[in-house]
Amino acid sequence: MKLAMIQGDTKVFSFTLYEDDETTPIDLETDADSITFTARKYQHSDDIVKTLGDGIELVEPSEEEDAPDTTGQITVTLDPEDTDAIDVPDYLARLTLLWDIEVVTDGAIHTRRRGELVLYPHR
Repeated sequence: MKLAMIQGDTKVFSFTLYEDDETTPIDLETDADSITFTARKYQHSDDIVKTLGDGIELVEPSEEEDAPDTTGQITVTLDPEDTDAIDVPDYLARLTLLWDIEVVTDGAIHTRRRGELVLYPHR
């Protein structure tokens, strides 16, 4: 999945996280020990890291009778300070970072979503 944002802005991304069958949403309140969003320029760098309660929030179900099911839904908020320190060379019109969302369940790490984050410099 490709995401995009302007460097220095606040951006909220919404995701639904699924079990291995890719059709059943994960019950994150009971089945997830931790959730981590990581975006990186290079394979072994962690340029942006968000965790549950620090940039990642579970989408709460509505109290309304016919409200849609929010099982497995999260939001990830990237703040200006998350992208300000990332160096985008002047000769680039944009910088592509690789991102993933990992869910830890009973000590096992599962990558549930991944893709590219296109960062446009704020010049």
